[in-house]
Amino acid sequence: MTSPSTLLRDARRRAGISQAEVSRRSGIEQSTISRIEAATSDPGWETMTAALEASGWTVKIERSPTASLIPTREIAKSIRGWLRRGEDWTAMLDMVEAAGRIRALGALPEGGLPRWAVEEPASTGDRKWDTLLATGMAYSIEMIGGTPELWMDNVPPLSEPTMLTSDDPGDEYRARLRAQTPARFLAKNILTRDRDWTTA
Repeated sequence: MTSPSTLLRDARRRAGISQAEVSRRSGIEQSTISRIEAATSDPGWETMTAALEASGWTVKIERSPTASLIPTREIAKSIRGWLRRGEDWTAMLDMVEAAGRIRALGALPEGGLPRWAVEEPASTGDRKWDTLLATGMAYSIEMIGGTPELWMDNVPPLSEPTMLTSDDPGDEYRARLRAQTPARFLAKNILTRDRDWTTA
């Protein structure tokens, strides 16, 4: 993201006007314009908008396609809280929601996913859940054409085949589920279907 100082300085220079002219047009003191450009002042929204508009730019707010993503650190924290309360099902729903929102993008956004959406979180407090979260996020990123983060790839596989639910439906169902499980999950000993990682 471009800093306010660089943005304003570039806008003013492209317009071919001085700081004094930006000040005259915007009603902002020239010393404030100078401090913004020198990065010694952090302008508010109104000040920055007025200065940019005085430089001939239109400021337009648009919702980023990634605005609905859940930060990995927040989802890990949420899972940790649900697990402490014995709410495994709710923890799973939150995890799938976070991964599903990545899938819902449909394609990797220009410039990739924001760092906050994929940075390595603190542990959920449970190695199984750390592996489930990392693998689900990695799979969702791959499904939109991205490359998973190293921490997602480096989680250890689970010690035995594990389904998302704690119910044991029997060997026949497990065999069918294994046949439908994407390779990334199989490599981590997780039995799940592609559709389990999407949101409505």
